[in-house]
Amino acid sequence: MKKCSKCGLSKESETSFYKNAASPDGRHSICNSCRSARNAAYAKLARDAKRNGTPLPERKRAKFPDKERWKRTATKWRRRAKIRAVEYKGGKCQICGYCKNVVALQFHHREPAKKEFGISARVSGWKWEKLKIELDKCDLLCANCHFEEEDRLYLDKNPFVKEISKF
Repeated sequence: MKKCSKCGLSKESETSFYKNAASPDGRHSICNSCRSARNAAYAKLARDAKRNGTPLPERKRAKFPDKERWKRTATKWRRRAKIRAVEYKGGKCQICGYCKNVVALQFHHREPAKKEFGISARVSGWKWEKLKIELDKCDLLCANCHFEEEDRLYLDKNPFVKEISKF
């Protein structure tokens, strides 16, 4: 069940909401009937404007009129998307088992050369199927284990730094 953001009614998500790959649950926030009514009203407005020879009124962006609300909403989307990605990778650090805070968990690419994009930068802007392909190239690590792993990789590539770090 999902609640429509327009009419407020709870409806079956599979049948009453169109698909939306960018949404965390894969469905639009407005139910099919509200969406159809909105589109019909706009189409009528467009027909009337064409008949009268008047310009079509500009569509309002009513969903996010102020910037602060948009930022809060975008942050919620990113958090939900990261939680979904963390759950997909097992929900805990693959080295030490840390699982207390999702914020402290990071995605480490095993082979940086095969990396298409950074998970943290794209977690909420990509389709889930494309994100899963990239997540399969990663390990889920806590911040401490991730820093140690990156340091180990850096030292392996730079023998001079490895010699200096012995002192």
